[in-house]
Amino acid sequence: MDDRRSYKRFSMILPVEYKLAAFQDQPVMTASLDVSGNGMRFCIKDKASVGEEIHLFVGLPDSEKVLLAAKVAWVKYIEVEEEYEIGVRLADTKSEDGKKFMDFYSQQMLTFLEENKDQNKIE
Repeated sequence: MDDRRSYKRFSMILPVEYKLAAFQDQPVMTASLDVSGNGMRFCIKDKASVGEEIHLFVGLPDSEKVLLAAKVAWVKYIEVEEEYEIGVRLADTKSEDGKKFMDFYSQQMLTFLEENKDQNKIE
């Protein structure tokens, strides 16, 4: 299978509040399943459409919450859970909060590289 990812994906649970720009006034709580330098994956109860704008409030481990704009990249309905698993692509990592998120992601990557430097595990 062709993996087109630009950034390494890390399985990571971070608190996420989301607002689908089209219709939600109040953010809804969920948690990330994994994150990368340009997106993340999580589950939501509301149906979202590919290309739809979504606003994310992501809690970083230092307890700082960052606001990130994103677009829905893919949607998969999980019938057993009656929810949607979605992947989002970050729209702007150059904002102040986007830079904080990228700093966090960069630190994750450095830790990963350091832990795997003597092994042939780096993919």
